[in-house]
Amino acid sequence: MKYNNSTFHLEDRMNRFDSAFSSSQRSSAPWLRSVVLAVLFTVGMVSLATAQTSINRASPAGNLNQACEGQQIVYNTENLGVTGQTYTWTVVGGFITAGLGTPSVTVQWQTVGNQTLTITRNSFGTVTQATINVAVSRTPTPAIAGPNVVCINAERTYSTLAVAGSNYTWNVSPANMCAVIGGVPLGVASGSNQLNLRWITTGTATVSVTETAIGGVCSATATATVIVNPVPAPSPQSATGFGNPTTRRPGIAALGTTHTYSVAATPGNVFQWTVTGGTITGGSASSPTITVTWTTVGSGTIRCRETVPGSDCSTERLDTVSIRPNPSPLITGLVQPCGNTTQTYSVQNPVAGNSYNWSLGPGGTILSGQGTGSILVLWLPTTWPNVTSTSVSVTESVVDALPIGGAGTTSTATMSVAIKPLPPVPTITGSTVVCATNRNNTPATINTATYTCLVPANTGTGFTGSGTVTPNWAVTGGTIISGQGTATITVEWNNTSAAPVVGTVSCVHISSFNCSGTIGQLSVTVNPLTTPAVTGPTAICATTSADYLVVANTGSTYTWVVSPNGIITSGQNTNRIRVRWNGAGAGTVSCTETNPTFNCPVTNTLAVTVNALPTAALSVSGRTAFCEGGDVTICAPIGFDKYVWNTGETARCIVARVSGPYWCLVTNGNGCTNSSDTIRLNVTAAPGPVVAINGPTNFCEGGSVVLTAPAGFSSYMWMSDDPSYRATTPSITVTKGGLYRVRVVDATTGCAGTSAETEVLVSPTPKPTLSVTGNANFCAGDSVVVTAPSGFLSYAWVSQSGNSYGTGNRIVIKTTDTVRCIVVDVNGCTGTSDPVGVKTPPLVKPVVISSGPTTFCTGSSVKLMAEEGFNTYLWSNGSTAREITITESGSYFVTVLDKATQCPVTSAMITIAVNEPPVKPIVTRVGDVLTATSSSDVEAWAWNVDGERIQNVVSSSYTVTKPGMYTATAIRKGCEATSEKFEIVFTGVHDDVVAGAQNFTVYPNPTNGRVSITTGLALSGDVRISVTNAVGVAVMSVNEVASGAGFTSSFDMTSLPAGLYNVVITNGSERWVVSLIRQ
Repeated sequence: MKYNNSTFHLEDRMNRFDSAFSSSQRSSAPWLRSVVLAVLFTVGMVSLATAQTSINRASPAGNLNQACEGQQIVYNTENLGVTGQTYTWTVVGGFITAGLGTPSVTVQWQTVGNQTLTITRNSFGTVTQATINVAVSRTPTPAIAGPNVVCINAERTYSTLAVAGSNYTWNVSPANMCAVIGGVPLGVASGSNQLNLRWITTGTATVSVTETAIGGVCSATATATVIVNPVPAPSPQSATGFGNPTTRRPGIAALGTTHTYSVAATPGNVFQWTVTGGTITGGSASSPTITVTWTTVGSGTIRCRETVPGSDCSTERLDTVSIRPNPSPLITGLVQPCGNTTQTYSVQNPVAGNSYNWSLGPGGTILSGQGTGSILVLWLPTTWPNVTSTSVSVTESVVDALPIGGAGTTSTATMSVAIKPLPPVPTITGSTVVCATNRNNTPATINTATYTCLVPANTGTGFTGSGTVTPNWAVTGGTIISGQGTATITVEWNNTSAAPVVGTVSCVHISSFNCSGTIGQLSVTVNPLTTPAVTGPTAICATTSADYLVVANTGSTYTWVVSPNGIITSGQNTNRIRVRWNGAGAGTVSCTETNPTFNCPVTNTLAVTVNALPTAALSVSGRTAFCEGGDVTICAPIGFDKYVWNTGETARCIVARVSGPYWCLVTNGNGCTNSSDTIRLNVTAAPGPVVAINGPTNFCEGGSVVLTAPAGFSSYMWMSDDPSYRATTPSITVTKGGLYRVRVVDATTGCAGTSAETEVLVSPTPKPTLSVTGNANFCAGDSVVVTAPSGFLSYAWVSQSGNSYGTGNRIVIKTTDTVRCIVVDVNGCTGTSDPVGVKTPPLVKPVVISSGPTTFCTGSSVKLMAEEGFNTYLWSNGSTAREITITESGSYFVTVLDKATQCPVTSAMITIAVNEPPVKPIVTRVGDVLTATSSSDVEAWAWNVDGERIQNVVSSSYTVTKPGMYTATAIRKGCEATSEKFEIVFTGVHDDVVAGAQNFTVYPNPTNGRVSITTGLALSGDVRISVTNAVGVAVMSVNEVASGAGFTSSFDMTSLPAGLYNVVITNGSERWVVSLIRQ
C-alpha cells in the first residue's frame, strides 16, 4: 500500500511480528497473527482511501469501468471546497463535452475498446492523480428486416443483423395479434436474432427488438409496423355468364355469346383477370368488372386474382365455363319410308346436354325419344298405289345457357318425307296334291310342281310414285328349284314321314322402295314316298350265292332286276330274292316299290362287287428227306392277307422237321379263300450221346475234370461257349470253366447228334488290393488306415516289422511298417495282396529369438521372431505373422509346417513378464517440504527439478531450496511413474525487491477481476508473470514476449478468492514483485 508515495509493507510488518515472538508462542496462538494481519490491512486501506484522488460516475447510473460507444457520462472527483485547486481531466478514446477544469465533467465515449479517464488535482502544490479504465462497448444498431404487410394466418420471419455475443429481446404489441412459432418467447432475452410469427388477428401491430451487446451494458431498440390484412376472397358473379341458375359452377355458355363478370371491389386492392376459351372484350384486366366473349368450344376458364398492394396477400379464384357449340341440327333417317313401318330419325352428332324438341307432319306418330337426339316414328299405311307427303322437324337448344332462346342457343331443322304405299294381297295358282321328292335315294326320286302369282297394276300418284313390284316367294315343306323373283316358280316337295303332310306356297309383292304388302298363301298336300333300301352283301366271291331284301310294306308291289353276271334264283315280286354270282366283276341289284294308296313309285339300286378265288403253289427250301435235327422251309406265295397251314401255323412260311403232308389255305384281300397244293416230308432219327464225368465240375484255379463220350461213332467234335475251343477225341481234360458238349456222327445213317451241355466252374485265385486312407508318409502322432476288400471268409495280416494287426479287413498303422494280407474266398481259394509300406519322417523344431529383454514395464514391448523359410506360422496368441509384438505377460510359442514333410512342429516356449508401474504420484507442499504419495508397493523415489534428476534423493519427501518446476518419480520393479509438475516460486518480498514496483503499474489495485500491467522498462524476450498466494504457491501464470519497448499485459483473477497476492514478473535474470489485493 502507498500513502503519500510511501509504501506500507504488510509482509515486512508481519516479519517483524514473527521475530518478536518465539515459534512456540506463535504456535500456541495462531489466531493472534491473523488478527494482527487483518488490523494492519484495514488501517492501510483507510489511509489509502482518505488520501488518494478518486473518480466517480455521477450519471447515468452504471458501472464505473464500463461505457457504451457514443454514450455521454458525467464523472466527478472529490471537491475539497477550497480555492486554489485545479482539475485537469484527460480522456483516451473519447472527448469532454462539458466541465473542463471543474470537479465534474461530461465525457462522450467514441472508440470501442479499453480506454482511460484521468483526473490530476493540484492542491496548493500537492499533485494527486487518479485514473480509471473504461471498457467502451459497441452500441448496437438493430434494424428489423421482414414484411410490413401480411395476410392473416401467414407465417413470417423477422430478423436483425446477427452480432457475435449480442442478446436479443423481441416484443409484439399488441401481443394477441400473433403467435410465436418455436424459439424464445416474447420478452425473453436470447442469442436468437430472428423471430418466427404466425399473424392471427387483423389490424396494425408493432414488432420491436432490443439488442444488448456483449457484456450486457449497451443496448438499443428497433421497431417496425406490420399491417395484418384479411385474406382476399374474390368471387366472380354474372347475370348470364354462368347459365341457369346463375350460381351453377362449372358454368355454361353458348359459343359466340358475350357476358359481363364482376367481383366485389375492396378499396385499394388490385385485380387481375385471365380468360381461356374466350376474349376480354370490355373492361380492364385489372378492374373488378370485365366483359367476355366466348370463342372456343370446350372448357373455358375465368381466373380472377385479388392482391393487397405491398404484400404477398393474394388469392386467386378459378371458375370453369363449359362453352357449348351453337346448335345446328341435321336430321338423318329414311326420307321414303313404307307405310305401317317404324323408323328412327336422329340428329347427326348430337351434343350431350342439349335438348331436342321433335314434331311430325301428317301420317306419323312419335313412339319414343322426344327430348333426346333420336326418336322412333310409326308411319301410317297408305292405299296402293298412292304416296303421302309429310315432314320431320327438330328444335335443338343449349340447356341452361342464358339468355334462354337467345342468339346462338336455339336452332330448328326440317326433313321432307314421302310415305310409300304397300302392294295388294296376291293370288297363287298351281297343284295342291303332289308326290314328295327324295334325293337321298339311289337313284334319286324327284317330283316337281309349278305355281304362279299375279302382279298388280302400277299407276300411283305422288311426287315419286309407288315404284315397281317384285314377287317374293316362300315355301314350307319344300324347296324352290327355280323362278324366285318372277311370277312363276318350280317346287320340290319334301315328306319323310309315312303319311301325307301339308306344305304352303306364299307370295308377297315388294315394291322398289322395299315396301312389302300382305302375303298370299296356297296349301299343298304332299304324299309320302316309300323308301325301299336294298340290303345284302356288297362284296362277294365268285360261285357263291347271297340273299337281298327290302323292308316289306303292306299292299306294296316289288320288281327286282340284277346285272348279267348274276341270276335271281328265287323271290321275284317279293321283298326278298336269292342271287347266284357266276362271274367276277361289278354287279347291281335294283328294286322298285309302288304303294297303291299314293301311287308314288320309288326305285333303289345296290352295287355289288364279285371277286375271283385265289390260287397258291407251295415252295420247299431243300430236300424232302433228311436226318432228325434237320429241317426245310415251306412257303406259300406272297400277297395274301391270311395263311392257315394244316399244322395250325399262320405264317406265310413254316419250318418243317417231322415226316408228313403239308398244305396251306390262303385268303386274298377280298376275303376269298382257296387251298394250295400238298408237300410230303421223310425224316430219319439222330443219335443222342451221353457224356461221362470223371470228378467234380466245380474246383479252384489249377484243378481239372475228364469228360468222355460213348464209343462207336465215326467222328467226335467237342465244343464249349468259347468259340475257339475244339477237340476231336472221345475224352477231354477240362481246366477252364465253361459249357462243354460233344457232336457225334452215326456210322450207318450218317446222321449227327449233340450231347447235353456239361457246365464246369473254375474259381479264380483271389488277389486282394489294399487301399490306404491317409498319407503313406505321415507325421508323428498321426496314423493311416489300410483296408482289404470286404467279402472274403478270412483275413491274415503279415507285418515286416513283426506287428500284430488281427484278422479284420481293416488295420491302423501308427509307425513305419510294410504289410501284406492273405485272404480266403467263399470258394475256399486263397490269395495274397501286394505289400504296402508307410513311414513317419524326423522333424526339427523352429528357433524363436527375442528383440530384447523378456521382462519389462507396462507400455513397453518386445518382438518375438520365428525362424525364416516356413510357409505358415501360428503363434499361441493366434497370430499368423512371422514376427509378433508382445505387450502382456504370458508363455508364447509358434507352430510351423516342416519344410520337407509339411508336418506341424512347435518351438520351445518363451515366458514374458510385464511389470505394472506404481500409481502416478501426487505432490503436496507444507512449507518448503514437498511430499509425494503413490501406491504402497513403491520400492524407491527420485526427485527432479526443471527436468533434471536431483542426485542422492530416494525419499518420498524433499525440502526445496530454490524455485522451479518439481516432479516426484515412484519406482517399483524397475518401472517408474512421475507426478504432474509442481511449481515453486520464492517471492522474497523485501524492501529492496518491492522497490521494483516503482517500475511497474498494476491496476486497478484493489481489483475485482481484470488486471493490467504496464512498465516503461525496455524488456526483451520471454516475460513470465506469476501470481502467488500468501504462502508463496503459484496460483496463476501468464507467458508473454517483450519487443524491447514499453511492455503491457493483462490477466483475469475473477476465478481467484479475495485476498492478498504477489504479482511476480520475470524477464531473463531480472525479477520484480508487486503486491495486489483481490476484493
